[in-house]
Amino acid sequence: MLETLIVKDFALSEHNTLEFNHGMSAITGETGAGKSLTVDALSVLTGSRADANMVRSGAKNAELSAVFSFTVPGLNVFRTSFNSSIVRHPLFPVFDAGKRQ
Repeated sequence: MLETLIVKDFALSEHNTLEFNHGMSAITGETGAGKSLTVDALSVLTGSRADANMVRSGAKNAELSAVFSFTVPGLNVFRTSFNSSIVRHPLFPVFDAGKRQ
């Protein structure tokens, strides 16, 4: 079960911490509230490819962390965490394809 998701300088988010309780959780909100960005952050943490464009404008890197707990028959509940950092490298700037340089 996902217990905590911490997102720093990812896309439009400066710093957010989401804590989930046991049972079902639903992420709802207005258009543009960041629901898809939450799913994108979880995707990066679980192995999807990250891109420098995912780093918030003006930040050097984005930091993502998640804490999961698992129950395995015959074992106690154990917790594990995943961490990821996306770096915007100064030698390889990200250019907006829509703008002429």
